[in-house]
Amino acid sequence: MKTISRLSEIAIVICSHGSNNEKFKSDFISFINKIKEVFLGYKIFYCFIEINSPSIEQCLKRVSKDYNKIIFVPTLLFKGKHYTEDIIEKIQELILKYKIKLLITKGIKLDSELVSLSMKEIGEKIDPTKNNLLITISSSSNNSKVMYDLGKYTNKLSKSLKINKSIFGFFGNEEDIYKNIDDIISDKNFEKIVLNPLFLFDGFLYQTTTKKFRLKYRKKILITPPILKNKGTFKTFVREINNELLLFK
Repeated sequence: MKTISRLSEIAIVICSHGSNNEKFKSDFISFINKIKEVFLGYKIFYCFIEINSPSIEQCLKRVSKDYNKIIFVPTLLFKGKHYTEDIIEKIQELILKYKIKLLITKGIKLDSELVSLSMKEIGEKIDPTKNNLLITISSSSNNSKVMYDLGKYTNKLSKSLKINKSIFGFFGNEEDIYKNIDDIISDKNFEKIVLNPLFLFDGFLYQTTTKKFRLKYRKKILITPPILKNKGTFKTFVREINNELLLFK
């Protein structure tokens, strides 16, 4: 029988995809430290889907020795393969294996919460009376729901910003996106091309995407920072953790 600390019997586990990029690592640790500052009464752990250590199983094996209640926080925007297979399916197995109670945070709502946050960030930097073009780009996925969610987010954001032209696509398909952009702007004078990269952290995907677009479109490009640079996004993660903590109490 496990010996559980009654003072802090609930542990919080933050899960990220993982990356060898040094900026990603520093950004992720900064996020962990901010979470620790908010949840002072709880032990915070972290794990990765791939590349970095500890893995999800390594982490939960360690945590389950001292805690039987866990709040699991995926730092993912989309519910694609990594979410459904690498997190949900794997965690269901580990719950039974380690005999733990585990709740998974729901994450930020793309078509409402994130649209609202992005609208405030972009809206003050563009002139809605002029022609602007919105580009959204996320990590690549073969999951149809990811494509649907990305398109829905893009359409809602463009309407909220009163931008009548928008394009969405995946990392790795930049040439197709460039062609679509050039076709749209070729016969019109566009004030700004607004690039909204949907990456939480300032890692390889964000850096590579922004560098490519900045070199190609230069002064016409307006690029939003990584999603977690927006204070509202961090507050959303905090709120979601608090919601799950209430279910355990």
